[in-house]
This record gives sequence, structure tokens and C-alpha cells, in this order.
Amino acid sequence: MSKSRKPLIMMLFSCLAAVTTCAARQPNIHTPDLIEQAQVLAQRDPIAAIEFLEDRLNNPDPALEPWALLWAGEHRRLIGDYDRSRHWFHRLTTAYPDHSLNDAAIVGMIVIDADNGVSEDKLIALESLDEDGLPNSLNADRFRILARAAADDGASASTVRGLVRKAIAYAGADNAIQYRINQTLSDLLTHTQSDQLSDVSVDESDSPTATLTRARTAYHAGNYEIAQDLADRFIQLWPNDPKLSDAEYLVRLSQRGDVVDPTKIGVLLPLTGQYAPAATRLRQAIEMASEASDDVIFVFADTGGDPTMAVTALETLTLEEGCIGVMGPLLKEVVIPVSESSQALNIPLIALSQSEDPTASGDFVFRGFLPLSQQVETLAAHSINDLQIERFAILYPDNSYGKTARSLFEAAVLDHGAEISRTLAYDPSASVFLEPARLLGEKTESSADDDHRDHANNPPLIDYEALFIPDNHQRVALIASSLAYEEFPVGSFRPTPDATPLLLMGLNGWNNPRLLEEGGQYIHGSVFVDAFLASSSDISNVSFVDQYTERYNRTPGVIDAVTYDATRLVLAALADDEDTRNSLRQALSRAELANPVGAGSRFGSDREVDRDLLILRIDRSGIHPWVPPQPPSDDEE
Repeated sequence: MSKSRKPLIMMLFSCLAAVTTCAARQPNIHTPDLIEQAQVLAQRDPIAAIEFLEDRLNNPDPALEPWALLWAGEHRRLIGDYDRSRHWFHRLTTAYPDHSLNDAAIVGMIVIDADNGVSEDKLIALESLDEDGLPNSLNADRFRILARAAADDGASASTVRGLVRKAIAYAGADNAIQYRINQTLSDLLTHTQSDQLSDVSVDESDSPTATLTRARTAYHAGNYEIAQDLADRFIQLWPNDPKLSDAEYLVRLSQRGDVVDPTKIGVLLPLTGQYAPAATRLRQAIEMASEASDDVIFVFADTGGDPTMAVTALETLTLEEGCIGVMGPLLKEVVIPVSESSQALNIPLIALSQSEDPTASGDFVFRGFLPLSQQVETLAAHSINDLQIERFAILYPDNSYGKTARSLFEAAVLDHGAEISRTLAYDPSASVFLEPARLLGEKTESSADDDHRDHANNPPLIDYEALFIPDNHQRVALIASSLAYEEFPVGSFRPTPDATPLLLMGLNGWNNPRLLEEGGQYIHGSVFVDAFLASSSDISNVSFVDQYTERYNRTPGVIDAVTYDATRLVLAALADDEDTRNSLRQALSRAELANPVGAGSRFGSDREVDRDLLILRIDRSGIHPWVPPQPPSDDEE
């Protein structure tokens, strides 16, 4: 240090001594909920917290982006990923030079460089920049560095003690930082401080989460030998840990090194067995979409509809074929095991299943299909907000699909401030639905001698305005006719001239022209939701239907449309020349379609496709998009 600069630094140390206290000051800046959520997540999985924040940076909110940049950088720093940490800190300083968090990013970059020595100007910056808004972990390392520099430069004992106390106070219960303080400042600690820190060990192999984090970081950085050693140590020390399979996969991935082929996408489908016809349709939609790219190869693997076989196929596609991402599977029995294994393997998965909740497995899992929750929420919002319905009944099949739809609809209706007046289950294997209709209307069953009684003398009790039936078009037609037989005013049928019509509502299982043929007048005026209508006049829709029909000699349905779009989203993500699985995961969050045929152009923050679903209405001429009624003209008023 030059003699001309040392007095200035000593003066700054003296000024700093006057404001240091035994306890760390708490920042006055309010921390957004986003950062608090990431902090909670970081306690159990630092990598998950980092990815949570970096996902938000793919679709930034200007008010939150500086916070996400700072904390993504700090969490990266704490796991030793200094290059990526510096990237986020630097982006904060360049994009938001006047933001209150700018000082924190500057401190972060200086602290990263401190292991190679701190220049005079940077040391002055560490001393002079405000503490407010800085993560405690960053302030702790900052004051650790300042304490060492103050002692080495001959600052007063009181100044050094104050800086040491601040470093310890900001470190809190963070073992890693306490360990660094003990190692760096051991000659400056009091006996009490030394005793407090002497038993602290941050050999990160002592923590399963930290060990796995280091292993993942090493793998993504291409340090396969280190990654394998850490993963092996995890397996030896914590054989019962829930993340054991993650470590085992990391060993296998590290042994093979960098085998990712950015031109290969794996596809998991039940190509044999009873679900082979459905799988064939998905395969055809994928192949049709893939013709837009000559650079990507789709590698199809048979799951046989079996979870174990499906996971083995996923491992083969990942470890042997080197696929950069995977699409599928289809069946609910298979999707969760495959999703969990995909997350453990850190390979992006675009699930093609409507059932279950594959995205709950982690941030490497997306869904390209249409989940029940989206349909139910759209239907409930439309019926309550647009149709002004306040009371509902639910008639549902007694199976897992029906029960899930019922629960989701109940929750959505209540969330929108409406009521559920009645719920009733029926046998999904039945072909006659007179008994459920009687029970729904709280009617007593007629005797054999009274089969031809006048139903108008025994009308159903209807204390609701709409009836939700989550089933397929065949059973809906039978149910509607049974309701009419029991004097429910459904469709254009009215048992009495003054009967108030009961609206029938459903989900995309209704979307079939045969519903009108089989249900007749009893389903006129009914509404349902879907992501696709083959008869739509939208230009992109017409082009897709014509191409698909000419190629496969059948009209496409919603499954074909959403699979086609999911494939196009994968191709759009790969168009950025992504060459790692992690970069593909990030690119999927940014990918967007200009002309979707399945009502969704991009993945949302929940890694489900954001869709503007269609509200469809049935009338005498067919199925059409619902059109709001026109307000009365002045002449009509």
C-alpha cells in the first residue's frame, strides 16, 4: 500500500470505528415477498432457491428485478459459483445504477475478488458503502475482510474489535461464514469469540444439502471428477436421505461426462399395449410439428404403460442417448415417477399428461398438456362473472377424474364467491342414469305400476342455476336425456311453460360433434371449455386442421393440437442454440409461439402452458365459441 494512500485508509477506519456496534444493524429497506420465499427455500435447497430467482429473471418484473439480481448473485456466491454470481451483480450495477441496491452489488463483486487481495480503492469502497439493503451474509464477509485489513494496517484495537464484532453478528448461525471468520481472524478473536467459533466446521460434506449442492455445481461447471467424489460421499454418509437418488444419478452422469447431444429430444410413450393407439396419435402430432426443423431428432422410447419401464427408458434417453430434453409420458400411473427421476437427473421434461401434478417434482418439469385445473377455473370464472350464476350443483362420475374435477370446481366456485347447493356421484360404468337424476331432484322412485305417471305432478327440487357434469360426451348425452325424463328443464326442453332453464356445463370431454346428435334438444344452450375447436375459422387453426387431416385422414382433436404446440415450444427453445440441459430449461421459460393452435403460446411461471381457453356453446347448428349477448338497442329500451 502506498504511503500516500495509507493515511486516508486509516482515517476511514477511524471513522468506521465510531459507528460500529456489537450487533449488526438491520436494513431499513423492506424485503419483497419474493426474496423471503427464496430465503426459506435456500434453507433446505440452495440450488432450488437460485433457480427460483433466476426463473423470475427470465420474465422480470421491473420492481422486483433488482432484488432478484442481488439475491441470485448472493446465493451463487455462497455456493462458490463466483462467475455466475459476478454476472448477476454486474447486471444489477449496469441496469440499475441509481437503485438503492446498487451498493450491495458493488460490495458483492469486491468480496468475490477479496481472496486475491483487495486493492486500495476497493477497500475504501468496502468501508464507505452503506450496510442497508445488503444480505447479512454479504455484510458478514465484508466486515471480516475489513477487520483483517484494519489489523494488518495497524488500526486501533477498538476499531478492529468493532469490525470483528460486526462480522460475527452478521454471520448469525451461518456455519460457513463463522468458519471463514475463525480461519481469517483467529488471532483477533477474544477468548469468548474463539470458544464460540472453535467448534464450527464447514467441511460441507457434513451437510447433505450443501454436499449435493456442491456436486451439482461441479457437474454443471464440467468438473465431473469432483462432482462424482462429492456425490459418492453423499451416498456413503446419508444412505437414507430423500435426495439419495439425485446423488446416485449424479454419479452416473459424472462418470459419463458431457454426453449431451443438443439435437436429440427423447419421447416417452406407451407405444405397445392398450394405450398404443393414443400414443400413436401423440407420436404423429410430434412428427408433424418436427418437420419445421431439420436439426432436431426425436428419439421415441416405449414405456409399456409401466412406471419402472418408463423410468428405465428415461435413464437410457438421458445417460446413453444423451438427449438434451424429454417429452412424455402420457399415463397418470407413470408421470409422477418419471417427473421425479427427470428432476433428479436435471433433464428438462415436458409432460404430456393431464393427470396428477408433474410440475410439483421441480423446476426441470414442464407440462404441455391441458390440466383439469385450468379448465375448471375458466369454466367457473365464466359462469359466475359472465353468466352471473350464483348457485351450482355437481353431478360427477365416481372415479378419480370425477372426484378431482368435483373438488377443483367446488374450490373455484367458492373462491369466486358463489355457492354449491348439491353434489352427487354416479356409477361411471352405468348406461342408464334415471336414478341419479331422481336423487339429484330429490324425487321418490316410482313403482312399476306408476311408470307412466304425470311427471309434472312430481317436479324435481332445483335450488341451483347450473349443473356441472365432468364426463365424456357419450355419458353426458345419456344424463341429459335422463334429466329431461325426470322433468328437469334442460336444453330447449321445458316441462312447463314457466320453467326456469337449468344450464348444463362441462369440460373438454364434451367436445365431440356426436354430443349434439345424441343429446338432441336436451343439451342446446349448454357450455363447456376446451383449448381447441376444429371448426374454428382462425387462419393458423385452419392451416393446422387441413394439414393434419390431409396427412392422417382424420380431424385433429385437442390432444393432437396441444401435443403439436408442446413440440413447437421445445423447438422454439432449441432455436436459441442451447447446448446444456440447464440452459434448455431456462430457454423453455422464454419460448413463445406466435400462432398456437391449442390456446397457449408460452409456459407460465408455474411451468404450465398459459392458455386462453375457449368457452364453447352448443346450439341447434353445432358447437360454436360463446358470444356475449348484445346490449339492447335504444329502440328496444
